[in-house]
Formats: sequence, C-alpha cells, structure tokens
Amino acid sequence: LIDKKTAVRLLQAQESAGGILDPNLSVFLPKDTAIKRNLLDQDLSRSLSQNPECFLDPDSERNTSYGTLKKKCKKDPLSDLILLPIAERKDSSKLMFDGVCKSVSAQQLLECGILDKPTFDQLMKGEKTVTEISVDKKDVLKGTEPIAGLSVGPLGKMSLSEAKKKLLIPPDIADLLLEAQAATGHIIDPMSNKKLTVEEACTRGVVDKGDKDKLLAAEAAAVGFKDRRTGQSLSVFEAMKKELIDKKTAVRLLQAQESAGGILDPNLSVFLPKDTA
Repeated sequence: LIDKKTAVRLLQAQESAGGILDPNLSVFLPKDTAIKRNLLDQDLSRSLSQNPECFLDPDSERNTSYGTLKKKCKKDPLSDLILLPIAERKDSSKLMFDGVCKSVSAQQLLECGILDKPTFDQLMKGEKTVTEISVDKKDVLKGTEPIAGLSVGPLGKMSLSEAKKKLLIPPDIADLLLEAQAATGHIIDPMSNKKLTVEEACTRGVVDKGDKDKLLAAEAAAVGFKDRRTGQSLSVFEAMKKELIDKKTAVRLLQAQESAGGILDPNLSVFLPKDTA
C-alpha cells in the first residue's frame, strides 16, 4: 500500500513525536514494544536508527531529518504549539529590477537564466538586495553603452546630431550611429550625460525632428516592433521573419546591440547572450 521510503518518513515523524503510533491502541510505543506488537520489523528499526534525511528544510531546501527540523522549532507561549521558524520569503514577481527600457522581475530573470538559483534564493531570503545584484548584473540590465557622441579635438565632446549639423561627419554615418544608439535603448545626450527616448530627444532638440521616424524605427529594436495583426511586441529577428525589416537592417541593429551588451529582448528589456537569445 505504501513503499518503504514513505513508511520510513512517516515512522520517523511518529518517533520524533513520541514513539511508534499504534493505530489500534492510539498511543505511542517505544520501538522494541512496537516490534513485539508487529508494528515494526528489524529492517525498519535499523533504517530509523540511521536517522535518514527524509524531509526538506524549507529555508535551505536541503534534505534533513524530522528530528533536526524539530530542534529548530520554537514553542509558541500562547498555544504551546512548536513552530518552525523560517526566513521571510518575498514575492519574486514583485521584486523588480531596472532593465534597459522598463522594469523586469526577479522571477523573469531566473526563468531566462540571468539569475542563477543560488542568487535567486539569496534574494528571496533577504541575504542579497536588488541593488547588490543589479551592480553584479549591470552589463545585462543596462548594457556596456553604445557610442555616445564624438570627441572633436579642441571643440571637445559633441553629440552626433550636432556634428552632423556642423558637417564634421557625413550625415549617413551620423544617422547610422544614432540608429545604433536607439537600437540599444536610448538616445544619449553627451553634454548632459542623459539617456533619452527618441521622443524625448526630439523634444529637447538632442536630435533633429526630421530624423524622428527613422530613429523610432531603430528604437523598435529595443522596445519591440509592433505586429500589425496581433499587436504583440516583436524582436528584431521576429520582425525580420515577418518582413517588417530587411536582413541587412536587422544585422546592423543586432550588431549594435551585441556590442553594447548582448541581444536585447524587448519583452524582458535586458541584454541576453546569443545562445540564450
């Protein structure tokens, strides 16, 4: 009716609570008496004597015996019940990290492999904070930065748009570098060191409003291309398969992303290594 492993686990719980429980007498009996009453045999008795680890510690999630768990318990003074203390666990779906363009939960980071299980468990138990892990995972969560602007001799640093206006670089080169910025999540204003959406950059005059449409198209590589039929957000690869962009454009945008940290998942808003992508 039950296997030996289950029997040992149930009997271990009984023994830790007072002895082997006789279901007919409804009392706990010592092992030798239980053997005489055919409630236990020598084989099961030996198995119990070895104190097998039949249970899981909810804190460490490691195998342990029932007796070891009981030793960790504390008696409630009001009810006299013994209670097993555990560390407070947090809701992994509500522990949020700041991704490239939006927040991403600890649970999502675990599922995509950015957080390993030990780190995730430390976060859940409060042994590590979101801030600490964010520092460790900065390249994944924020990237390693694209080309932000130009350094123009004695003129110092300059935005790509400004250099384009002053004809310091060919317009087509400036456009490609700006598209690379947008594809990695933000337009960068090197003068204020601020990261902006394409809309914000146009409003603040960081980029020319005439470039808005093509930069929004490049920004879709970071925030997702919209599937006109379903309304879902598509990655660069998915957009290419649906012929929303051509392969040459896809490769250029993905190359910019990879150089800035990895392939940007528009749904998670994090950079992923190619094998994960």
